[in-house]
Amino acid sequence: MKHCSRCRKEIPDNSIYCMYCGLQVAPRARNPRHRGNGTGSVFKVNGRWKAQVTLGYYLDKNGKMHKKVRTKQGFKTKKEAEAYLPKLFGRPEKSHKVSYYWSIYAETELRTISENRQRQYEKVYQEMTEIHDRDIADLDLRDLQRMVDSVGTTYYTCNYAKTVLSKIYTEAMRDQAVYQNLALLVVLPPKKEEEAKAFTRDEIAKIWETWNSGDLWEGYILTMIYTGMMPGELMGLTKNMVNLEAQMITGAGKKTSTRKQAPIMLADAIVPVLRQLMEASDSLMVCPYSKDAFYRQYHKAIVRAGCRDLPPYSCRHTTGTAVALATQDPEIVKLVMRHANISTTQRYIHLGKDQMLNAVNAIDGTVKEDS
Repeated sequence: MKHCSRCRKEIPDNSIYCMYCGLQVAPRARNPRHRGNGTGSVFKVNGRWKAQVTLGYYLDKNGKMHKKVRTKQGFKTKKEAEAYLPKLFGRPEKSHKVSYYWSIYAETELRTISENRQRQYEKVYQEMTEIHDRDIADLDLRDLQRMVDSVGTTYYTCNYAKTVLSKIYTEAMRDQAVYQNLALLVVLPPKKEEEAKAFTRDEIAKIWETWNSGDLWEGYILTMIYTGMMPGELMGLTKNMVNLEAQMITGAGKKTSTRKQAPIMLADAIVPVLRQLMEASDSLMVCPYSKDAFYRQYHKAIVRAGCRDLPPYSCRHTTGTAVALATQDPEIVKLVMRHANISTTQRYIHLGKDQMLNAVNAIDGTVKEDS
């Protein structure tokens, strides 16, 4: 016989509860032993054991608390998983250097953009060697601003540097190495907008004179002036895109859907020029030059003609100016230039290819008028 610890009455030795007060007198079953706090845990997932340790906690941008864990799964037994826990704590931390996150970006997203832009990004990154081996979490806004300012003084060069840093921070944020893209706060120098300039009538006449003297390269400049083609469109132009009989180029447009879909009309004056350029080319390309060679030869040709050394895009600006002078209808100008924007009232104006052809033919009239 034994006594109840509460009411002190005598009860049988095999009693589980006191028959008088109801107290449980039999020993309670002890819970299985748990691992100590902070030593990790193991559990079964899909028939295999998984080891997990908690490295710490962090707040996301919304202020919500998250647990940072490290895991290893695939163990056959619980004992194997428990034995691996110390290794999880001792595993060296992943590199958080700027160079590490640049390498991730360079192997993924960087490859999806144009080769020219890739070279620009790689160039500005190489000029920021001071921070390559820095932990990205240790950088502050002043470090980033100093890097961008050191790369260049123009808006565009500094913007490339800012973009590169932003891409690096994006990769680091995905890895939870940082929780804010500081690169977005970098201040760029003012963007100096230079007024676009068009070639004058006298300059276009000089280009014609140089072309007529046998300078084949002037023909490419005339083609851009009389069609409004961008340099990239001319460099990508193939002979099968050109229909000289219909005085039309199709499939050469770039960048916007409007430019890609709209035909490029050929003025009467430019048809023999384009025919000669196509006959002179031994390849499928009308203008068989690399980008660097194209720009180099363009500027040499401009100098030979005795014109101002304006950039190639001035040819397209010349097209718009000449068409605007030849016609008072802004809708025709929009179609010739293959622009997408149009006012509400202009949506109700319907013009055909014949009117566009008349407009580009007027370019020659504006050039030769009063000559």
